Amino acid sequence: MKRLWLASLLLMTFNVYAQNFTLTWVNATEREDGSELLQSDIAHHKLRDSETGTIIIDNIEGTLTSYIYNFPTGVYIASMTTVDSDGRESAYSPFLNFESVTDSETLPVIVEPPTSPQQVIITITVDVETTP
Repeated sequence: MKRLWLASLLLMTFNVYAQNFTLTWVNATEREDGSELLQSDIAHHKLRDSETGTIIIDNIEGTLTSYIYNFPTGVYIASMTTVDSDGRESAYSPFLNFESVTDSETLPVIVEPPTSPQQVIITITVDVETTP
């Protein structure tokens, strides 16, 4: 079974004082096996709750690369999938973690994680034994 790749979904962790969110992404251009995926073959996208698999938005038109949605108040961990014209669904995109609130005083404190290590080097030492 061929599966689709959802390419370069621009998602990140954030907290906001708003309920209307604009999701933005770049449509996939290939399938998981590396073969070409025509834009006309993308039927639609789905936004799912990443913890339960519940569909939040079921039918985002395949030609779109952004979508505005009014999220009810709550904490969300979501990801997006692409569905082709044959009904095959991609793997989940990277997770989007956010909280939608209606009162700016209820905004949680944002604690940023540390950055990833840079210039990681692995050195392999090999002992060679020679015979005279």
